[in-house]
Amino acid sequence: MVESDPLATNWPLVGRSAVLADIAAGLRGGGVVLAGPAGVGKTRLAREAMAHARGDGRDTEWLAATRESTTIRFGTVAPLLAQDEPLGTTPAELIRRTAGRMAARAEELPVVVGLDDAHLLDKWSASMIHQLTVRGLVSLLATVRSGEPAPDAITALWKDGVVRRMRVRPLGSSAINDLLERSLGPEIEGVTRCRLRDLAAGNPLLLRELLIGAYEDGALVRREGVWILDRTPSRGTGLVELVETRLRTLDGATRVVVEVVACGEPLPATELDRVAAAVPFPPGAVEAAERTGLVVCERSGRRRVLRMAHPLHGEVVRGILTETRGRKIWGWLARGRYGQPQRRRDDALRLARYQLEAGAATPPEELLDAARQATERVDLTLAARLVEGAQDAEAGPLSDRFQARPPDPNGPDGPAAADGQTPGETTTYADLPRSRGAAMRALSLYWGSTGAMGSAESSGSGRSRASAEVTPSSADNEPPSKAPQITARREDCALPNVLRAWTLLSEARFRDALESIPFDVTAPDRRDRTARYARPVVVLASAFLGRLDNALAVAGSPAAPSGTKDGSVRWGPTLLGWSRCLALQLAGRLDEAVAMAEEGYAAAVAQGAREVALGWAGFRGGLTKAQGRVVTAQAAFREAVAALAGRDAFQLTRHLLADLAGAAALSGDTTIAARWMERADELRDGSNQMCDPFIELNRAWVMAANGDGTEAAKQAQHAAALANAVEQYPVEAIALYDTARLGEARTVVRRLTELAETVDGRLVPTLGMAATALAGSDGEALDQATTALHDLGFLLHAAETAAAAGHAHLAAGDPARASAARTRMMVLLDSCEGAATPLVKIDRDSTIAALSRREREIAVLAAAGLSSRVIAERLMLSARTVDNHLGRAYAKLGVTNRAGLTALLGRMNGGRPARG
Repeated sequence: MVESDPLATNWPLVGRSAVLADIAAGLRGGGVVLAGPAGVGKTRLAREAMAHARGDGRDTEWLAATRESTTIRFGTVAPLLAQDEPLGTTPAELIRRTAGRMAARAEELPVVVGLDDAHLLDKWSASMIHQLTVRGLVSLLATVRSGEPAPDAITALWKDGVVRRMRVRPLGSSAINDLLERSLGPEIEGVTRCRLRDLAAGNPLLLRELLIGAYEDGALVRREGVWILDRTPSRGTGLVELVETRLRTLDGATRVVVEVVACGEPLPATELDRVAAAVPFPPGAVEAAERTGLVVCERSGRRRVLRMAHPLHGEVVRGILTETRGRKIWGWLARGRYGQPQRRRDDALRLARYQLEAGAATPPEELLDAARQATERVDLTLAARLVEGAQDAEAGPLSDRFQARPPDPNGPDGPAAADGQTPGETTTYADLPRSRGAAMRALSLYWGSTGAMGSAESSGSGRSRASAEVTPSSADNEPPSKAPQITARREDCALPNVLRAWTLLSEARFRDALESIPFDVTAPDRRDRTARYARPVVVLASAFLGRLDNALAVAGSPAAPSGTKDGSVRWGPTLLGWSRCLALQLAGRLDEAVAMAEEGYAAAVAQGAREVALGWAGFRGGLTKAQGRVVTAQAAFREAVAALAGRDAFQLTRHLLADLAGAAALSGDTTIAARWMERADELRDGSNQMCDPFIELNRAWVMAANGDGTEAAKQAQHAAALANAVEQYPVEAIALYDTARLGEARTVVRRLTELAETVDGRLVPTLGMAATALAGSDGEALDQATTALHDLGFLLHAAETAAAAGHAHLAAGDPARASAARTRMMVLLDSCEGAATPLVKIDRDSTIAALSRREREIAVLAAAGLSSRVIAERLMLSARTVDNHLGRAYAKLGVTNRAGLTALLGRMNGGRPARG
């Protein structure tokens, strides 16, 4: 069944309000000429301005020049000519008579003539437009294409100051986002949104063609309700045809330059010079390519580089090359790069890619080293192709080809490396490839059944053997009598231990994972690659064990989201960032974790690093869910699941689906919650056991949403027991507190109190205090718990304790404090996007909340110290209306002034009713 086209591209004019105002001002004089590249929106803007002119009571006439009309005398302005004009009338007489008619027409209403593509006018039409405009008979609104010559008569209009020439600039990011959401809706994967915006480069016509072409080609797909651009559209779509039409106008030599730059971009000018010497290019071909506007030259550090002026053009050019032609061009680039010093971090990777694309014979070790660099840069597609290339070159098993050798002083790990990191030290180690091979075999055994490596091993047997495989044995560490001594980096020697630590971490064996790291990851002399991958293990394991102070100390201060000085996203800093973010959440520093996740997500999206962005999307989902923003959380989780699309070596999809189920349950969507949980259960295979307590805790909320509160509380206790069994103590505390939220507070107080004494951070003690207050129905203690939870950013949790405080105060015979607590609950729930849990559902759905929404809003602002005048300005009300609402709020709450209001409600977030 073919799905109907869901795209809407009948867009309104966006992002042009200021330009329209400038055009209107210009039309009050001689007129305006709009100049800009094709597709930037000149015609649409001119038509909108003409509509405004008609609305202002002006007479309008729309003309459009075409390439065909250039061969016809007065072809474009024919609508202005008299129908009975006698044959043989001279051009001068035609212009004179037309001017007379337009003068008579202008006596009734001012006339505005719209002229599209004025650069295509025949010279007679141009002369007539010039005369009508210069004589003030019409106001002209014309469009011309940048870079194309216009008739002298039109050019003279703006050169002589008769009309104003305005450059129409590309649309800004916000306007393109608006158009994207009008076409696709708000749920667009972050990298896709950024990629479409970059490819369109502010050009609405290109954006329209890109969306239509990508959808028709199957490159733009919808998964989990989220739109994702998997690849650039193939040849044959309208978008690609636009670019091909432009390329066909180039001469042969210029097109060769464009093709070389497209394949090598960003291409150092010195490399292009070497290619030109070998091909060779005719003199001036590079300059000609720059003059076309397709290629630009810019500075990158101390060298000049060439790239395509528009990112879309490079992708299309590479996509339409035949295989033979592409191999030839890649071969030229490889020869231009080969034998040159590898001074920059990406030089070796560039050469390996050139050779791979050209089909040139390349030592497998070089391809594997390049694959490692590509992986570190999160270019996993290129990394996979490089590995396949090494295997095709009969490299043998991947693990056997990681040969150890001293660092190249000019290579990516040497002192000339771009980021200035210390090269790894060297030592001697016998039979190192066999040791690394054991590590790689272990990872294949552990993750092979997920489909990431295509292993035929069963999940049970593979995972049971994984840890044993990766454990360095005496055979790995003691040199055989005749084994050659291989010089290796110290980081290579520790690699098996680090890989084993990651495997143990996924098995929820946190103490074993820590013990597997044979060195201090924070030592000043440990800045090598292996230490960078060991550090996140220490952070995660420490965090789950409740040693959150140590975890955050090892994680250190947050680095730039990209993790590197050159701004590129790398795996090492990414893993450390994810680990630190989780530690912050478990420590109760929710605001810091949210800020870190948002910053990391934005950086990954900007870099186009989908594998990193989806990880941060998962964190955004988890954090906003903890805040109680259940709709936002579901959108983030769906984005992460859609981006993974089953390519999930670490089995994160199951965890994300369970989180989706929990968020849907909190929003009251029981049917969808059950479906998400079923999908999560279908992926159960025994891997990534550290996620199991989280998954089972989400199951508890699915059960609660279906009305089975007793079983839900038992399920939460089961999740706590799972966490305790693997020493995930902060997770155990969260599950225990959820048990309290589900109605069994008395059963968990003792254990939560114990955990509060041993787990670092503010979260667990706060949860213990709140559980104690819930168990004792202590109104004052519940008020304090509400404040503490609110301060941590757990808004839904705070709303629950506020609801419980309302009941406790009412039972104690204090209706004023009960009403204030319920008001506070409603204010907090206003930021929770419809979340409903057993503790708040009854109060939210009933009419006993004391204040109306407007009364609550004004009361909270007044309690924060804002005057009636300031509140009125903020809410666009009169001060008298504000005072009237305040008077009713005072009566309902049993207070007489603002001081009493502040005492009841507290200063909630500086006048902002909710956080996040």
